Amino acid sequence: MTKNITNMSSPNTKKVLIVGIDSAIGEALREFLMRDSYIVQGTTRRSNFIDKNIYFLDLMEPNLDIFKKKFDSVIICAGVTSISKCEEEFEVSKTINVTNTIKIIDKAVSDDSFVIFISSNSVFDGSRSFYKYTDQTNPTTLYGQFKNSVEQHILSNAFNKACILRITKVITKNSAFIRKWEISAQKKTAIEAFNNILISPIRIETVVQSLKLLINKEEAGLFQLGGDKEISFYDYAKDYFSSNKRSLSLIKSSRNTLVPKGVIHNSLASHLP
Repeated sequence: MTKNITNMSSPNTKKVLIVGIDSAIGEALREFLMRDSYIVQGTTRRSNFIDKNIYFLDLMEPNLDIFKKKFDSVIICAGVTSISKCEEEFEVSKTINVTNTIKIIDKAVSDDSFVIFISSNSVFDGSRSFYKYTDQTNPTTLYGQFKNSVEQHILSNAFNKACILRITKVITKNSAFIRKWEISAQKKTAIEAFNNILISPIRIETVVQSLKLLINKEEAGLFQLGGDKEISFYDYAKDYFSSNKRSLSLIKSSRNTLVPKGVIHNSLASHLP
């Protein structure tokens, strides 16, 4: 079960840097913290997103001058998140997700910022459900291997100014698979949903509340956040369209043939400070 953290009070003097502030989690976290009067700045590689509080940072060639500024907390939201792209563009993805992410973490920690690295359930092999934070990792994808490499760097250096937050499938109104389903529903074409993969969905609101908790606690270590249940994409689609009979009739069960053999589960046992 996830912790009830919605009523966490927080100091409003903390200065937070979100690396990848234009990501789904980054944008939601920025909005959430600013409502609570945190001083929030961020980085992006999209020129149209830059303003006085958002700086350009390309993880292929990161300019670390931004860390000349003092931040209480640095949250790492940026990176290559596509599993297929990590496989297709190995060198580029490794440079971004491992080599230069570690450079940023090391620099921020050396400047006495508290770092939160967002990791994934992909560090496990998916052969069983609800992995504990103490379980041995065994990634089966390059994306998971990259996340695991950064985790091991943080843990092996015993940083007392950094923590890891593993998360499961984050659901927002703009989630790619939901947008795809909505488009199919509008076109009255088949809504294809996988039946051979289980997800453990968590709402974006729960993720940002958990990140706020970690920002306030500044507790080093390894933490996890996942949903309370596992469900297939197919069953999730039926729940999502439960009030729309026409869309329900369009849902078609399918199989994801790209998933490694034996990878079924994508859940974590939540563990927070």
